[in-house]
Amino acid sequence: MLSKIYDLIDYAAQSVGIDRQISVVNDGSPKIEVNGESFSIPFHFGCTVNDSPIFHLIDSPARYEERRQLIPDLKYVAQDEVSTDALDVAALIAQAANQKEWSSGSDGIYKAHVLYPTATYKELVLLTGWVPYKTAVALREGHETLEPITLSREIIDVPCDPHCDWKEIVLFQIIAGLIDESTKLSATRV
Repeated sequence: MLSKIYDLIDYAAQSVGIDRQISVVNDGSPKIEVNGESFSIPFHFGCTVNDSPIFHLIDSPARYEERRQLIPDLKYVAQDEVSTDALDVAALIAQAANQKEWSSGSDGIYKAHVLYPTATYKELVLLTGWVPYKTAVALREGHETLEPITLSREIIDVPCDPHCDWKEIVLFQIIAGLIDESTKLSATRV
C-alpha cells in the first residue's frame, strides 16, 4: 500500500513540476542540530523544488525499526492520526532550519510539512508546522526553552482505484499546492 502512495506522490510531483526542478528522493532524511550535535531523522523519501525541501514521508514500521536500533526491546506502537510523533516535530524543525538557508520566511517563521499514512494506509496525514527560526537556533545551542511551534493536521483519503483520474483527487491537489508554494518560496531565495 505504501508503494501506491509513493507512486501517487511521485506522479503528482512530476505532473505539477513540469519546467521546474522537482526531485523525489529516496533518502529524504533531514538533519537536526541539538546542543551542537547533528542527528539524522529517518524518512522514506523527501520531495524538493530547486533543492528546497517541500515535505518528508515516513510510516510507523520504519520509525520503529530506526528506534529499535537504539532500544532493542522497544514495543511497536502504531502511528495514528491523533498523536504527534516526536520525530515529526524534529523533522519540521529541521526543515525550518534548512529553509532559512534558501528563503526569507515571514517574521522568521518557516512552514514545513511531514506526511505519514494512518495504520490502515487508506489515509495520509499531512502535518504542517509553523516553526520560528529562533526555535531551531535554541535547539542547536542547547537552550532550555523554545519559541512555540504551531501545528495543524489534515487527513487525506488515499484513492483505492488505480484507474481514477489522479488529477481530480484531493491528495494530488494538495501535493500540487505544496509544490506551488515551495516554488514561490524558492524564488525568494536569499
